[in-house]
Amino acid sequence: MYSIISNILYVLIVTLNIAVIINNITMSKLAWKHTLGLIVVNFILIYLLSIYHKDIFSVPFSTITTIIYLYTIFKKIAYSILISVSTQIIFALSDAFAGIIFMFIFRLDYSEITNNKIIYLGIAFTILLLAIILSKLLNLFFKRSKYAVFIETKGKNLILPVLCVIISLISIYSFLLMVKGVLKTYNKLVAIMNFSIICIFTLLLIVITYLINNNYKERLDKEYKDKELLRLNEYTAMIENQSNDLRKFKHDYANIIKIIGYYIDLGDINKLKAFYKEELFPQSEKIITKNMSFTKLQNIKINPLKAFISSKVNIAEKRNIRVNIEIEEDVTEISIGLIDLCRIIGVFFDNAIEAAELCQEKFIDFVVIKEENNVVFIISNSCLESTPPVHGLYKKDFSTKGNNRGIGLKSVMNIIHKNYSNVFLNTTIENSVFKQEFIIYRSK
Repeated sequence: MYSIISNILYVLIVTLNIAVIINNITMSKLAWKHTLGLIVVNFILIYLLSIYHKDIFSVPFSTITTIIYLYTIFKKIAYSILISVSTQIIFALSDAFAGIIFMFIFRLDYSEITNNKIIYLGIAFTILLLAIILSKLLNLFFKRSKYAVFIETKGKNLILPVLCVIISLISIYSFLLMVKGVLKTYNKLVAIMNFSIICIFTLLLIVITYLINNNYKERLDKEYKDKELLRLNEYTAMIENQSNDLRKFKHDYANIIKIIGYYIDLGDINKLKAFYKEELFPQSEKIITKNMSFTKLQNIKINPLKAFISSKVNIAEKRNIRVNIEIEEDVTEISIGLIDLCRIIGVFFDNAIEAAELCQEKFIDFVVIKEENNVVFIISNSCLESTPPVHGLYKKDFSTKGNNRGIGLKSVMNIIHKNYSNVFLNTTIENSVFKQEFIIYRSK
């Protein structure tokens, strides 16, 4: 009975290890119910394998099970593989380190460790403690190295890192099986070899992923600069078009004066009124309104942001959405990363355009208010009466376009919660108007 209880406790600690490591190294924390589910699934699997003395399969089976489980949560296969395999490598490193501690510091033989259930459980708790420390350090390394965007990306960018961690885990696992099969005994020399091999593979893996991450960041920076240049060119083209409109209006000014003079000379006030209402006023109103909209963007003195917003405004106007811009004071600096700010504003504008297109009255109001200690961005747009409540909009997979496409607002919340304590977001829906109030306080 005592043996069964100690075995259950050991398996429980092992499964806690897996859950703790995953929660520490993932950029998006698991909900408590997902963590509990992960523990239960791995506990049942590992315990059944231990009952039938098939512990040798616990690593591959647990890895595959965890990959499948994480995929059901994150819907990213490469990311799920990367996290699951990395978890097993951290666990193996913690296990090897614990073996070194007990064999060299406490001077215990391997037979003493395996035959004494209390010592065995003591090692399990030591592994858990080491796993917490190592995974926390790895998470700190990820944050300092700005791995978040890279690790949570989709597609081919993760193929090489995934292959690296898989090869590393297979190599470590194969080495352990070889040692167990050839040497038959586990002594201090084997413990040192085991720990050394795992450390070497772990360090190589960290170096390789670090280099890949740097390369990926450089590529992202280049893409961002290319997009920034494209938006600046688009903005320049829009300014040139407005200038051409004004030049054309000035060119026609003499002809307009002549026509007005002609009607005055005739004394035909009715025809003069008709000319003004039907031809002169509509054309002048169109040019003035168009110029006023983009002229107010001049108060944003951060050129990449100004170009980005102007491109979104241009998209909205091409879709027959009326855009009103109010920026009364110059905006010269904002206490948030420019890329993150563009991502957030981009999500708000994209959602506003998508919602306004569905309405009879299509409009977007964009207001920037500069105060003493903060800058406030307000984006309001027309929306349907059937728009879901605010809390529903921030669910990961919600979208009016279909399943698994509504990641915009969820990603905004992730950016804010992970990186900024000086940012406040307030979302309201009232009288078929969707409003996002985005406040950025000045960093101290």
